[in-house]
Amino acid sequence: MKPRTKGPLVRINHMIRAVEVRLIGEDGTMLGVVPIKKALTEAQAAGVDLVEISPGANPPVCKIYSYSKWKYENDQKVREKRRNRVETKEFKFNIRIGEADIVVKCRKINQALDDGDRVMVVVQMRGRERSHPELARELMDRVIRDTAEHGKVDGKISDDGARVSAQLLPKKH
Repeated sequence: MKPRTKGPLVRINHMIRAVEVRLIGEDGTMLGVVPIKKALTEAQAAGVDLVEISPGANPPVCKIYSYSKWKYENDQKVREKRRNRVETKEFKFNIRIGEADIVVKCRKINQALDDGDRVMVVVQMRGRERSHPELARELMDRVIRDTAEHGKVDGKISDDGARVSAQLLPKKH
């Protein structure tokens, strides 16, 4: 069975194909470039694995380390990156939108804000609708008012003639 992480294949012990490796000790000290057989015997003597950390380097970088511990730490890093990622979701409105549709979209916006996502709210106007920008502004104010418990406006509301937009941030921030 080949060990796998969330990313590329990781080679350990006898799976490492290089003739020489740049070896790092358990405590993080650089032990230099050594033949693979010597690196494997040192790892066995320490009672842990030889993990290929950087296969693309010349020679590949290997560390005397417990594979299960390395895998756990690597998975924690991946989870932390995923946790810190913030998504921006966009919700588009038209000034002719029905009352029930406004309620449904505001509920979805509140749910996205509760999940910690940023939300971009856009009210689009087409053709002759552009002659009534006050309707778009009223709709935007209504959406902001209906989502005020869950989020707040980031910066100001932009109005470029054809669309009115605002970015909402979750209240947790």
